[in-house]
Amino acid sequence: MATPPICSDECDAAFVAAEQAPEQSYILIADADSQALKLVAFLLHADGYRVAPVCDSATLLQTFYTTRPDLVLLDVTLPDMCGFDLCRQIRRRSSIPVIFLSARAQTEDKVRGLQSGGDDYVTKPFDPPDLLARVAALLRRSRPPYHSPRIKHGDLTLDTSEQQARFADGRMFELTPVETHLLYYLMARAGELLSFEAICRAIWAQDTPDTRARLSVHIYHLRKKIESDGMRACAIRTIRGVGYQLDIATEHHGGIA
Repeated sequence: MATPPICSDECDAAFVAAEQAPEQSYILIADADSQALKLVAFLLHADGYRVAPVCDSATLLQTFYTTRPDLVLLDVTLPDMCGFDLCRQIRRRSSIPVIFLSARAQTEDKVRGLQSGGDDYVTKPFDPPDLLARVAALLRRSRPPYHSPRIKHGDLTLDTSEQQARFADGRMFELTPVETHLLYYLMARAGELLSFEAICRAIWAQDTPDTRARLSVHIYHLRKKIESDGMRACAIRTIRGVGYQLDIATEHHGGIA
């Protein structure tokens, strides 16, 4: 599948790897800084990815809707729309991985990025090997080698291939790749007290202040999805200073005590 010509004349078409094999991951990049855009596109192309660089949100959305990118790299500051709002629009249509790449390095910006649906947040200036490692890790997590594509515990069934979870009463919710991986890990160990360290190492392969902050945000979003009903058929408990525990009701119990 050829990558469509997108972006302005400032974006060198040589960086759009249209000729690459279709099985290679296809990454959509949005950045208003043309030099940063060229650099990121060059790095990803050199690492074997097909890339599509765009300079504004309108072009990104048009490309996103007409192609099927495997991952989006998104700047927060775009000329026609805030990157956080753009990520929310993407999330309404897809659960593909989104990494923010921005010069805005304040903690509140990182939290807003994750709360808007982003899976990771990288600040500029960035270390190229670090960015490439994060891209590769997130792509792996978007299609991790689950023991089984489906896991069921109590009233909750998770379909990893569709990135969806469903309760026995038919209620269903969509998940991002990281949420899918996280919920699978929790469901496979439902009822167990899992330490922050163990979860971070299982999801991100490292336990750092950054991964713990990301874990907290993703747990928050998972809770909003699975604890939204008054019956509380599923709950993620926080054991202060220790970790989390997933409790799921069965069809024989109307809720969790």
